[in-house]
Amino acid sequence: MKTSELIATLLLPKLPKIGCRTARKLTRHFGSAEAVFQRIGRENTKPFNRIAAVFKHPEAKHIWDAAEKEVARIEEHDISWVAHSDPDFPLALNLCPDAPLVLFSSGQPFPNTTRVISIVGTRQPLDAALKVSELSSLLFQLEMKGVVMAQAGKLFKLL
Repeated sequence: MKTSELIATLLLPKLPKIGCRTARKLTRHFGSAEAVFQRIGRENTKPFNRIAAVFKHPEAKHIWDAAEKEVARIEEHDISWVAHSDPDFPLALNLCPDAPLVLFSSGQPFPNTTRVISIVGTRQPLDAALKVSELSSLLFQLEMKGVVMAQAGKLFKLL
């Protein structure tokens, strides 16, 4: 995806009355986020007529400038990103109608699977918590099913 498409994708849900759901509908209808800005209000877009004025609002230019700066920081810090329309976007997340349009990461990419579990807890558990055999058994069973575990920003196959 080119930089201008990333800027448009970051900008869309930040516009008043848009949000992630409507941004997804707009990009599906027009084919890309960049095409939304090029074509909305210039052609017969009856389903979106009531929000077309948002794109002409002076605030849109300020949000566009902020998105350009955000993309510059992304490139400066070598941050990876994947848009909702990209085949590498997590399948399960793309099933959520209001999921973010772009995911950012550094390090290892997120596996494209619907079998992911995230376990939240302390980094310094009590001894009693470490002895819980039920959790070990559950993790083993999940590993046998090919589930990936996301923990503290890291991804790995279960023990």
